[in-house]
Amino acid sequence: MSELTHNDALLCALYRNRFGAGRVLSLHDSLLIGRSPRAGLFVPDPAVSRWHCVLLRCGDRGADNRGWMVTDLGSLNGTYLDGERLRAPRRLRLGSRVQFGRIHEVILISISSSAKLVAFDVSRWLEA
Repeated sequence: MSELTHNDALLCALYRNRFGAGRVLSLHDSLLIGRSPRAGLFVPDPAVSRWHCVLLRCGDRGADNRGWMVTDLGSLNGTYLDGERLRAPRRLRLGSRVQFGRIHEVILISISSSAKLVAFDVSRWLEA
């Protein structure tokens, strides 16, 4: 992982599928999710479009309105935020669940603007 400056907003998210496989993602600016091997998060599921959705940091680096948005990229099966199909870009909050395909989701677990990541327990999201 590259060094962060004080003004960087780092998103930590848990990617998992319903079979229990998962991993923690650390993002600086964006994450493109899709079935294409060139996607930042490659999901080899036929229910996921090649370029399915994107998580994108919004706001100026030094501004108080920093945050993260999710946008569906015209996927056939849709992208869902907390169970509701996206019709337009939406802001993410801690605990937000972005669902795509039949069995995949990304859960926002931390946003940090400091240069150090603190350890966090992801067990509550793994069991949900």
